[in-house]
Order: sequence, then structure tokens, then C-alpha cells
Amino acid sequence: MIDLSLFYDVVHAVGRSLDRTGVIREIVSQSIRIIACRASILRSFDIATNRLEVEAIAGEIASELPALAPLDLTLDEDQAGVAGEAVRTARAVVIQDARGDRRAAAYQSRGAPCANIIAVPLIHRNHVLGTLELLDRRAPGGGDGSGHFSEDDIQLLSILAQSAAEAYSKADLYAEIEAMALTFQRKNQELTILSHISREILGSTSVDDILYIILTGITSGHGLGYNRAVAFFLDQEARELYGAFGIGPTVDAVNRVWSEAPERFRTLGDYFESIDPESIAHSPFNELILKIRLPIEKNGSIFSRVVAESRGFNVRSTESLRGVDRGFTDIIRSSAFAVVPVCARELVIGAIAVDNCFTRKPIQDEDLVLLQTIANQCGLALDAARVVNELSMAMKKLEVATGKLIEAERFATIGEVAAVVAHDIRNPLTAIGGFTRRLAKRLPPDDLGQSYVEIIAKEVSRLEKLASEVLELASTRQIHPTDVELTGFLTYWKESRAQALRARNITMTIEAAPLTMKADARVLDRALTNLLNNAFDAVQDGGHIITRITRADSAACIEIEDDGCGMEAGDVEKAFDPFFTTKTEGTGLGMALAQKAITAHSGAIHIESEKGKGTAVRIVLPLT
Repeated sequence: MIDLSLFYDVVHAVGRSLDRTGVIREIVSQSIRIIACRASILRSFDIATNRLEVEAIAGEIASELPALAPLDLTLDEDQAGVAGEAVRTARAVVIQDARGDRRAAAYQSRGAPCANIIAVPLIHRNHVLGTLELLDRRAPGGGDGSGHFSEDDIQLLSILAQSAAEAYSKADLYAEIEAMALTFQRKNQELTILSHISREILGSTSVDDILYIILTGITSGHGLGYNRAVAFFLDQEARELYGAFGIGPTVDAVNRVWSEAPERFRTLGDYFESIDPESIAHSPFNELILKIRLPIEKNGSIFSRVVAESRGFNVRSTESLRGVDRGFTDIIRSSAFAVVPVCARELVIGAIAVDNCFTRKPIQDEDLVLLQTIANQCGLALDAARVVNELSMAMKKLEVATGKLIEAERFATIGEVAAVVAHDIRNPLTAIGGFTRRLAKRLPPDDLGQSYVEIIAKEVSRLEKLASEVLELASTRQIHPTDVELTGFLTYWKESRAQALRARNITMTIEAAPLTMKADARVLDRALTNLLNNAFDAVQDGGHIITRITRADSAACIEIEDDGCGMEAGDVEKAFDPFFTTKTEGTGLGMALAQKAITAHSGAIHIESEKGKGTAVRIVLPLT
């Protein structure tokens, strides 16, 4: 008697199961209980290879039976066996006497020859998924003799096979859906990582900041989770990759750093907020990476191929590496690593290498896809930062050029007006000066009018000097360079003002070796004289003036430093403005004339001053 209640329980249990392995085991183990048999075999059909593969066996059966080997359905009917025929015909196949049937030859064994066989196909939506076979029907009532497969057996096994096929297909579908869900979950995590990294590097123009963010995302437990990451830049001229940034512990410190990481941070954002970039920049691992140089050779190392072929490599073992690759792994003490290129505008500009020196987790080839995506993101960010920095530098140059243009136009306008005024007052001043001198000769020496005449003469001289300086500032006279020895200007001024220096007990020091350059002697002398006069007027009696002439590369540097009254910060900014002066009797044109003279020689002049401490003027003149 067949236990129908057991049959229905099996059918319902198989129908509810979503576990493919559980379905298979349930089918083969219960089928020989429902229909008393010596053994049960379940095979799956691979339509791509046209083969039947054994997936589960239950009961008493010799493991070395040829029938348990994969069955090739491209062979003839006898070799494909009973299961092969069930697949081909999509119908149940029964052999009541297996001893004389060639289709059952593969089922025979010396210890337990097969008496009879039944095989039914597992069909779902008109597709054969496999077969279910029963061997050696037991005699009814549980006796030891052999029985025969009845029509009821065929019908029950076919129903069980049909139910199993549907559950089998459903389990496969569930497994596929579960795999898709896991894939979507992984993709979502990857997108989250990319989103975090993109948000952090948005607008960043610092190369170090970009590398810190990218490598943190790669090594964070909530990111890609690699133990260590290294960024290299490509030096095209030197033909080498050089270490630019490294995040991760050295092998000796890895246990202390990484064991606590999952507990300290909950999200990738926590990493970015909590980790100090400065401490990473000065970490032993980063300092080790900064010393690495990897030559790029033709048909050479893995790193050379990364640059040449613009693709990543997964090195599962470093034991067979030689040369540059071996040198890299010896430095960081890594037994396996992966490396991908960093590209910008389809050109390789560097590389990122990762390893798992602590967890020893193998790096899979598919892991390189996301790593390469982040490396591409790094390349885009670095290229954008380069463009922004270039634009920023261009803007600064434009601002400087605009400022110089505005200043030149302002000076030109002032110069034109001043030149007209100076020219118009020069003739009356000459007449006033002449009449004053004649009047002084006619007046008796003890006449009270002599003092007035002297005042008039003094003021006329001052106005004539002012007019001359204004005309000189407005002039566009070209310089005429000749060989001049710079220390001579300082020496001449010191000797010509020796009496005045002694009178006020002012010490002037010249720290200079002879230095000759091409310059307009008259123009340069006038500029240095104005600057030295300013220093002389600024110092108190007993003060010091120090002058230096040095050579730096292809430029001459002239420094004039005093310990005088100094200037307010706001006055320093206006020091070169025409007519600006802090003196009671100054014209305010000395510094402007000095700047014009230095600029005419393609040089630069700079002032540093502090109220009450003194002033230092630095002039840089090109020697070529």
C-alpha cells in the first residue's frame, strides 16, 4: 500500500520550499518511501551542454556505477540510458526487466544488479529541468522480493516529479531574485560610497585633500574596506611613478589601527569628519610612500603596463614578482595587491594600489570595477582642480595686469596735467628767481628786506626742484644702458654726504662685493639717491643705515635698511603714490621716481616698514 498521506505531505512541503538544495534532498529521500524502492536518483539537465548531471542520490546504490556519471544526450539511446530517453521523449520510461535491456547496462553492478527502473522527467512550462529515477521496486507488503512498477507508481512519481519541477523552478527563481537583490544591495552600497566621495571632493582644489578623500573612501570600513591604499602620480619627463599619498597602517601597527575602526565609525561620513588629514599626512605609512619611485619601462613591470595599457591588474600573489614590482612589495610588505590607473582626459596621470595586509581578504577581479570607477572619479577631480587652479592663477595675473594698467593710466593722466602745470609755472619761477637775486644785490646787507628776499629765493628753488621732478616723472625718455658698477652709487652717496652723516653721528654700512650690470647710470643713480635721502631723513641722530648688494641667480638685489621712524601700514601702501609724503618739506615724488626708474630697468621694488622700528627697501634688477 502506498501511504498517500505521506505523499501529500511531501508534495506540500516541496511546494512551499524556496531552498533549492532542500527541495532536491526532500524529493530523493521521500520518493523511495512513497514508492518502496532500493534507490532514487535526481538529475538536472543542462541545456547548454546537453548533459544530465546527478545532483542527489538516496538509498542503496554503488557509487562507482557508470550510470552515475554525466549522461551525454548527444550519444545514442543505449548510452544515454533510461534518464536520457525520459528527457528526449519528455515522458516516463519504465523498464520492468533491466537485466536484458541495453539501456540499463550502466545500472548493473556485481554486488546489487538492477532489476527494474522507472525514470520520469521534471517538466516546468514545457521545459525539461531534469529526471527522477527509482531503481528496484520492492515487493508489495514490504517483502524482500522484487516487484514491478505499476501504473499507479508511474502516475504518483509523475505527480511528485511535476510538483518537484515547479518547486525546483520556484527555488531557482527565488535564488535568482535573491542574487539580484544582493546585487542591487551591493550596487546601492557602491553608489552610496561614490555619492559620499563626490560630495566630499565637490569644489575641492587641493590635490592633497582630493587624494585624502579618495583614499579614505577606499580604505574605510564603510567604503570599499581595503586595508591600505596608495596613490601615485606619473612624472612624464622622469618616466616614473612617484608616491603621492598613502593611507593605512604599516604592517607592524595594523592590528592596533584596524581592529577598532568598525566600532569608532558608523558611516563613511563619520570617517571624513573624524579623521585628521594632517595626522595621516605625517603618518609612518605616508612618509614611507612618499619615498617610493617606480621607473616606467617598456615591456617591464606591472606598474609600467598599468600606464602603457591603461588598465588594472589583480596580483593574487607577489612571490613570483621581480624587479620594480618586487621592490614595491618589499617596501610595503604586501603578499597580494591590486592596482588601477588614474586617468584624466583619456591620459594616465597616475595609479592607485590597494591591499589587505591585515584581513588577508582576497581581492576579486570584479572588485576592480568599483575601484576603477573611484580612480576615474579621482582623475576627474584632479583635472578639475588643475583647471580651477590655472584659472585662479590667470585671474590673479589679470588682476595684477589690470592694476598696473590702471596705475599706468592714472600716472599718465597725473603726469600730463602735472607736466602742463610744471611747464607753465617754470617760466614765472625763472623770472621771480632772477628778480629776487637782483633785488638782493641792491638791498643793503643790514636791510630788513634781505630776510624776505632769502625766503623768496629758497621757496623759488624748492618750486623749481618740484617742477623738474614733475617733468621727469611725466617724461617718457628711454634708458640708455651701459656697464655700471653698483657699489659705486652707494660709495659716492656716502662720500658726498660724509659731512652731513658725521654732523648727525649717523653710521652707514655698505655690505657689498663689486657687481657690474647693464643700466642707465643717471636714472639708477637718481633712484638710489632718493632712497638713501629718505633713509637719511628718517633716522634719528646716532642712527644706522645698512646697504647690501647681493647676487641671486640672474638678478642683483639692492637693500637699503634704516632704523628710523618707520611708517604706518596704510602709509606703506601709498609710499609710491605721486605727491604722497610724510615729511613736512617733502615733494612726495622721490619714491615714485625711484619706482619708475626701477621699472624702466625691468626690475621690482618692495618696501617693508614698521612704525618706530625702521624701513627696509629691497630692489631686484635682472642681470640679463
